[in-house]
Amino acid sequence: MQVISDVYGAQYQADSLQDAGIAAFDVIADELVKMFQPKTAMDVGCGGGALIRGLLARGVDAYGIEGSSHAKQYMPDRIETLDLRERFPSR
Repeated sequence: MQVISDVYGAQYQADSLQDAGIAAFDVIADELVKMFQPKTAMDVGCGGGALIRGLLARGVDAYGIEGSSHAKQYMPDRIETLDLRERFPSR
């Protein structure tokens, strides 16, 4: 099985947080908040957390799950690294 961190490496994660990516996810965050008025949110496959950042800026308590270990460095308190191809760990 291919390691997700190899496919979505450090550069991929950094690129997702460039100005264009942030701007795109800000538009998505605006629409999500307008349509659903969420208090909390979970972004599965969150990458470096651009949508999480957008939601947080709009008052939503947002977190993410990402398979690539390179993403967690951008928001260590908000992103959990988890490969969903594996059995989900019980807590």
